[in-house]
Amino acid sequence: MPIEFWIAKYGYWALALGTLLEGEGVVLLAGFWAHLGTLSLPLVVLIAGLTATVGNSAAFLIGKLFRNLTLRRLQRYARQLEKLSPYVQHHQVMLILGFRFLYGLRSLIPYLLGMSGIDTVKFLAWNALGSFIWALLFAGLGFLAGNGLKSLVGNIRLLEQVSLGLFLLVVVFQLSWWVVRRIRSERGKKAQS
Repeated sequence: MPIEFWIAKYGYWALALGTLLEGEGVVLLAGFWAHLGTLSLPLVVLIAGLTATVGNSAAFLIGKLFRNLTLRRLQRYARQLEKLSPYVQHHQVMLILGFRFLYGLRSLIPYLLGMSGIDTVKFLAWNALGSFIWALLFAGLGFLAGNGLKSLVGNIRLLEQVSLGLFLLVVVFQLSWWVVRRIRSERGKKAQS
């Protein structure tokens, strides 16, 4: 079966999963596939934005609900967290809107924001806006890159195969990254016990 069939059938599911697992690459590739007409750009932005909103909101709520437990686990960082508190309180909106662009920190920041005492409704509203800005930016970049790549590589079939390979590589890499982080986290829990 042609690649387009698989992307059209499972592309949105892969996009949602990839977005939850830190997926700029997945959103870029979905934007590219939207350029080719296999996916819909508005749906790519909608799914990536909603999934990012849900994932970040869940992390925020976990930080808020399990604040004391989390603080005990992060006790060795207590001094650094105290130094950050005034900055977080003063720049709440910019931090909520911008954390998703801080690669490497963006999975931790929603937890910390939840622990910081920021109002839940305020976080949820600004987080949704930031998530959709992020989704629109990366899907749009992927869509625009499709134009340049199409003219650079004349054979569209080759371009589709390369993009599918990259898409699968990104998904496998992100899943592996997530598994390694989980294993390290579990080892850290055992070492502290």
